[in-house]
Amino acid sequence: MSASLAPECNQVKERYDSCFLKWYSEKFLRGAATTDECGPLFKQYEQCLSKVLKDRGIDKMVKEAREDNRENDAEHMKPKPNSMADWAQRYMGDTTNPSNGNEDPLYVRTRAQQNFNENIPLTLIIAGLAELNGADRKYINYFLGAMLAFRISHIELGLMRPKSMGFGRTIGYYGTHASLLTMSAYLFYTIKDYFM
Repeated sequence: MSASLAPECNQVKERYDSCFLKWYSEKFLRGAATTDECGPLFKQYEQCLSKVLKDRGIDKMVKEAREDNRENDAEHMKPKPNSMADWAQRYMGDTTNPSNGNEDPLYVRTRAQQNFNENIPLTLIIAGLAELNGADRKYINYFLGAMLAFRISHIELGLMRPKSMGFGRTIGYYGTHASLLTMSAYLFYTIKDYFM
């Protein structure tokens, strides 16, 4: 266990650390904890440390730092207004965390590649099965052309726009799924004789 910032508080800190580690491993992790049994020891350590910080004048510096950053904290803690990103999270199932870097080009391109890996193999499988079952090539070409347009819309007019929230993202998302569903239905139509 580490020593306290203030040597005069080492004994209190050791008692608290021992109590906490025992409580955490024997009760909390096993789901048997109802209260923090070490709370009184923590209060003693906190009082000791506060006294030492006050004696050394450090408490004033901490207070000044908090005051200096109050506006900054308030700015970063306020809720964000509703935006296209909020809409996408509610209706498109997007769980993008802005802290992951929606502005980071590598992150955005990685997401674009993942979208490609999710949709294009399925597209090619559906188109291949449709062709093998005698589907009209005109419909297959329309489907593949639409998929190309929707994927470009989703990436270039959606993800690659500021904050990854361009209008093309919504169009590409819904268009891709509508195309996949439509072509899947047509594929089942071409093989309906197998089921009769």
